[in-house]
Amino acid sequence: MTSFADNAGWTSDMKANKIERLKVTQPLGGAGKPEDVAKAIRFLASDEASFTTGHLLFVDSGRHGAIPS
Repeated sequence: MTSFADNAGWTSDMKANKIERLKVTQPLGGAGKPEDVAKAIRFLASDEASFTTGHLLFVDSGRHGAIPS
């Protein structure tokens, strides 16, 4: 969770409850980790992505695709 939860006055129990509820709603299951985002960044910064331009890369367990337009 971001500092938004801290600044909003959430208790640690409230944050833990929210995280658990979010985990079960993720299409690929579970919660993402900072390493998941780091892997995407590493790919985009690598030579393997040298032909990649103008693309939105969602690192969100498929959540974006599950949201109706």
